Amino acid sequence: MTTLQQSRARQILEQAGSLEASNVEILPDFEHKPNDFAHSDDSSDAASTAEKDRSSVEKDAAFHDSTATTSSTSIAAKDHGSNEKEIGFRDSTATSSTVSTVSKYNNYDPSQLHELPPQRGHPLYRAFRWQFFSVYRKIYTVVFSLNLIWGLVGFSVGDFGESIYASGRLVSDRVADAVAVNIMVAIAIRNEHVINVLFSTAIAAPHWLPLWFRRACAMIYSYGGFHSGCSTASAAWYAVYTGVAVKEYVSGRQGSPVFVVFASLILALLVGIIVLAMPNLRARFHNHFEGVHRFAGWTVLGLFWGQLIASAILGGRMTGQDAGIVLITSPAFWFLTVATLCVIYPWARLRQRDVEVEVLSTHAVRIHLDYGRPALCSAIRLSDRPLVENHAFATIPRADGAPGFSCVVSSAGDWTRRIIAAPPRRLYVRSGPNQGMAAVTRLFAPVVMVATGSGIGPCLGFFVGRPRHDVHIIWSTKNPERTYGKDVIDAVLNADPNARIIDTDKTGRPDIVRLAYSVYKDTGAEAISIISNKKVVDMVVYEMESRGVPAYGPIWDS
Repeated sequence: MTTLQQSRARQILEQAGSLEASNVEILPDFEHKPNDFAHSDDSSDAASTAEKDRSSVEKDAAFHDSTATTSSTSIAAKDHGSNEKEIGFRDSTATSSTVSTVSKYNNYDPSQLHELPPQRGHPLYRAFRWQFFSVYRKIYTVVFSLNLIWGLVGFSVGDFGESIYASGRLVSDRVADAVAVNIMVAIAIRNEHVINVLFSTAIAAPHWLPLWFRRACAMIYSYGGFHSGCSTASAAWYAVYTGVAVKEYVSGRQGSPVFVVFASLILALLVGIIVLAMPNLRARFHNHFEGVHRFAGWTVLGLFWGQLIASAILGGRMTGQDAGIVLITSPAFWFLTVATLCVIYPWARLRQRDVEVEVLSTHAVRIHLDYGRPALCSAIRLSDRPLVENHAFATIPRADGAPGFSCVVSSAGDWTRRIIAAPPRRLYVRSGPNQGMAAVTRLFAPVVMVATGSGIGPCLGFFVGRPRHDVHIIWSTKNPERTYGKDVIDAVLNADPNARIIDTDKTGRPDIVRLAYSVYKDTGAEAISIISNKKVVDMVVYEMESRGVPAYGPIWDS
């Protein structure tokens, strides 16, 4: 704004009787419902005129701030060759002028939103590409296809279906190895250190790299496709393994039923784990899924070890070799060893920690822990009954850089409601934090971050971890300050002084798709990141991607 515009703005606000004393650029501080722009006060024409002028001032100020932010980002982008670290950071001189007078709750006026451009392609094409055949499913398909090719090649050369007595093994060496290597990858890909290495490598891509490359890096959070693909492949391989064992027993070439029993139990457990992991069943019976996944998985490992050892003993007798030598020369032994260590590791790090629970409202609490410095946008698993249920929550590092972090927990199920109703003094923390989807936001600048309700929790970790990142925030929730407290509001406004914080108690639910697109267009953002429930995330990501707008959100089928 020019000096003359600032003077005019001050006069208008004085007429309206709500001037905020400040020595910085004026932005109005008032709340209204969506139709307030059309509202007129019959008792005072002057007040009505002032109200209209306030709207004009707000639009001018918002445009001015948007232009300043976009310009500073563009300048930084041009300079990337000499000062790469500045790319994607907000110009501190541009933002400091608006921090102290920004409105807590932005006005949500649907009439000011951009119209959505047409979607790309035929509806069937859009549904297949952006709804069904996600990156997660592409990874799953590639993994399973590679296993299928491996199997077809193996059987075509005749060494996958050989007799159990060949080379002194229970079944073909290659089939056993295929089962074991798939189990190993399925388990190892869930280890927090593996996850953190994947994320750290992917999000390290600098902003001067092409957008298409950074978009590809951002899909690292779909790594769950490796887990499910290898899990399904291991069950398929084990079905082959079991088939050969049964065939040998029925034909009389294998006198003991022990291998058939082992194989049948393992196959039944693997199938049970996979069936309950189907997205619909997993969501409907989550607690049952977690129990079956854990205890059936441990049982499978134990039985597989028993089978492997029994096979080594039998092979040793047939070949005259020591059973230990037979065992350790089998690739399946080493694959299974890695898988077992990956299962034991997080439980070996299970600790009961002191926690300080800050009650934000009857709907949410903030749990503070006084150790560690989690990586950007990490999550930890908390529980009061670790063998029964564990729940992942995004970590928010301390703003002063001291050891410790916090987690925002909102009422979303039996466990969270119990924690809010009776805050504990100690909780179990299983293993260490691992980075999550919100971390990929670092790859883009400017970037729009959208959150609804407690989805602001993972975003807070990003805001505190990268306080100067050029981020534009949309947060839609019921009565934000009453539900989440002033500190959370302040953290959002510190990250983006012009954050769109929408109190749905006053405005109703906004058109989140058009709002996200409008902010994306107005700010010249490179991408949209959204943290919300599955329905909203799927809707926003589909509506944006089908219009050529990069959009990212968590997935629930991993």
